[in-house]
Amino acid sequence: MLWTLQTQRSPTTPAGLQERYVSEGDITVEKILSPFSKRIFYVLSLLLVLPAISLAYAAPHPSGPTISTPTITPFPPGPNDVVTIHVNVTSAAGVHNVTVIFSTDNWKTANTTVPASYNSTNQHALAHIPPLYSGGTVKYYILAFDNNNNRGINSNNGNYYSYTVAAPAFLFNTSSWITTAIVLTVLGAAVSVGVYAVKYKPRSASRQN
Repeated sequence: MLWTLQTQRSPTTPAGLQERYVSEGDITVEKILSPFSKRIFYVLSLLLVLPAISLAYAAPHPSGPTISTPTITPFPPGPNDVVTIHVNVTSAAGVHNVTVIFSTDNWKTANTTVPASYNSTNQHALAHIPPLYSGGTVKYYILAFDNNNNRGINSNNGNYYSYTVAAPAFLFNTSSWITTAIVLTVLGAAVSVGVYAVKYKPRSASRQN
């Protein structure tokens, strides 16, 4: 880089002159830019820098309610049990509502949403899932909104929470009842034919003397 000695008037020095070394680039800019152009240059520079400053100091996006890991009672549930979901939900803005969304067929068809009751004093929510009389697996997750309409969700990182209900030992579905009825009917008919054949078996003619 080329440096040049520059002399200029200065009221602060005894001789009224001041010397300083400036780079070739500084001389070129001072020669090209007028005072008005310099102001425009500074304004444009400021406009370019302001967005970066705004991004650096922007407030973080508000998050929704914090939802704890849920538990159930009774555990394990039976086919006639109403299952209660217990979960803690907190929010600095206050909790507006809490719901539980569940499925009994691994989300293949429709799912069901049940509202939870919420106690703002102990920050505890309760929701009730109806009995699963035929047995099976229930999968569910928790959804909550705060008073600023920010949403919080706990789906166990997309794996969902679940519990299994054992099927009753005596449970038969419709096809099982039909199959059983057919088998019993066939067996009954076979027994009846057998008894009739033995009871009414013709006797051989007696020999004549």
